[in-house]
Amino acid sequence: MLSLDSAEIWAQLDAPMGRGYELPKLLRELAKGDDSLIGTITGEHMYHQGSLYETTFAAFPHMYSIFQKSSDPKFKLD
Repeated sequence: MLSLDSAEIWAQLDAPMGRGYELPKLLRELAKGDDSLIGTITGEHMYHQGSLYETTFAAFPHMYSIFQKSSDPKFKLD
């Protein structure tokens, strides 16, 4: 799993709206329980109009880990 501390690598990854430099920060906030970020993370940084990006594959293990640790069924479903 790509470390969230590897900012220089995330900044080089292709994302729907450019590069993935913002994604580590957003994933950290999501891990703290800010479920309002799910749409932003998935729709703007991982997946867009049926396309997958380098950020999709780098972020997915983090998303999975975050959802696994949550006890909120709605959060997991989102």
